[in-house]
Amino acid sequence: MTLPTEELSVAGGAGATQAGANGSTAVHSTPYLEIRGPSDPLLHDTETIQWHGLGFAPFQATADLKAHGNTAYQIAQPAFTSESFAWDTRTVPDGVYDLRVAARDADGRLIVEETQTVLVNNAAIWHAGTISADETWAADRVHIVESNATIGQGARVTVSPGAIVKFARGTSLTVADGGFLDALGAAESPIVFTSLQDDSAGGDTNLDAAASVPLPGDWVGIPVQGSGQFTTNEFVDLRYLATTHAGALPGNQVWAGTVLHHVTDNVIVPDGMALTINPGAVVKFDANKGITVQSGGTLIAQGSLVQPITFTSIKDDSVAGDSNGDGSVTAPAPGDWTWLFMDGGQATIDHALLRYGAGPTTVGDGSDIGVVRTKGSAVVTLANSVIHDSFWGGVTAWEGGDVTVTNTLILGAERAVTSDGGAVRLAHCTLDANHFGLWPHGGRLEVTNSTITNSTNKNVNGGPDVRYSNIWSPSGDSYELGVNGNISVDPLFKDAERGNYRLGYRSPLIDAADGTAGPATDFAGASRYDDPRTANTGVATPGGAFADMGAFEFVETADSNVDLLVTSVTGPSAAVAGEQATIEWTITNVGTGPAFGPW
Repeated sequence: MTLPTEELSVAGGAGATQAGANGSTAVHSTPYLEIRGPSDPLLHDTETIQWHGLGFAPFQATADLKAHGNTAYQIAQPAFTSESFAWDTRTVPDGVYDLRVAARDADGRLIVEETQTVLVNNAAIWHAGTISADETWAADRVHIVESNATIGQGARVTVSPGAIVKFARGTSLTVADGGFLDALGAAESPIVFTSLQDDSAGGDTNLDAAASVPLPGDWVGIPVQGSGQFTTNEFVDLRYLATTHAGALPGNQVWAGTVLHHVTDNVIVPDGMALTINPGAVVKFDANKGITVQSGGTLIAQGSLVQPITFTSIKDDSVAGDSNGDGSVTAPAPGDWTWLFMDGGQATIDHALLRYGAGPTTVGDGSDIGVVRTKGSAVVTLANSVIHDSFWGGVTAWEGGDVTVTNTLILGAERAVTSDGGAVRLAHCTLDANHFGLWPHGGRLEVTNSTITNSTNKNVNGGPDVRYSNIWSPSGDSYELGVNGNISVDPLFKDAERGNYRLGYRSPLIDAADGTAGPATDFAGASRYDDPRTANTGVATPGGAFADMGAFEFVETADSNVDLLVTSVTGPSAAVAGEQATIEWTITNVGTGPAFGPW
């Protein structure tokens, strides 16, 4: 049988009438090579390199195996038909390499080549699979869990004080029924369980300099099954793992800031209990789940400008990665999860991002649903936060509740703020692109120094108490224009379409607020400021400044006692496309005040 030189095509399946139809098979003469192993890019000791090629005569070819890092290392040149080679990775220095597998003809000419990036680390101790005998994980070397590991029945793993255990992405250390994990750190020698990407503990174990950073949810955690035991103490630091939560809290709890918290069923904070969520934490909710704080319970979620707390959908891959493990199959949407419901309880929420809440979407009327919801004697303070893409409400005080909201943005909700039987006070807030802005329905709603704009139905539905605020939409929607300092103008945000709700330098909201009402600083911590280019139309602060309407103060012309200066930049003079290059720089604060950031 003789095949065409360039290509052989056959007709497709049933109903196909010509070559190339759906279901057809094409065999091309172009040389093809794939690396089939190692499947895991984390290498140590002896690893098997596997390959397969098509489109050339393999019996006349040689496999050329090399590791390219700062130096190129020849691994071997076996016959191509062997399709595998056992590589002792200890023959090269630890580092990140391009593993190159090439096919060469009898004269040494390149036929085809394929590359895979791998990490070689033989300084660490690696763990995977079932541990069936007692082990001690000493502190003299970093330990890496490269794939899921299980401490089997009757086996005991003792982690020594000062030991550092790092986990590859998506891995876990399970204590099986009858297994034992003892991790008792000391004040001077704490034990750290963390992500392989965490360079702050044990150094740059994945040897990529600063190319990767640890994220909450990098590893799965330490599940304990049946009668298994995990013995630990306060000198053990668990970082960047994912943990699940459901049901009523048995006692006070602190949710760490370096952890992905997955709420798989409704979490209840009962009477007398407190749930504290630390800065930087990411909380993801399964469908229609939320957190309820009962009367006598307390929720404290106080983030910071550089480490906000995020409440979002389990489908939201933009923070803490692909937590539901489905790639891009699912995407977050308004109403994916329910709420933070203070059912008579108290809450302090500061510097939080609340996304895709206020579900379920299937109810006929969600007037009583808000991503921040109160009832009864609940007391809530919400500050310096962003609520966006809520299916029903943003802040909803229904059948009671006392809510104070400052320096907060509510964007893209059905009803941004609802007060029905409760009391809500807004100061220096920005409400934009909601269906309804303010909805006072049998409750008390007081608004000061805020801007409510671009609502698709009405900015104000009802009769709230609005003072020194901007109510505006392109259709001419206003409220008590000219009364109590209220205006109706385009706020001239810098770039609302891209989420930048700072004021442009010509915004009429600058210096137009009541400086005697509201917080002394804005969303970003900037003090109130009298812009010299803008006429003062508001009321001065006790210190003589003139505050702006909305969540952000315009301070671009203000003096600062923080002055950051780049004093050095180092890096290669040239770089090859597709390869990594490291650039380092030093920033010095030459101002008189302290500079803060997530350095």
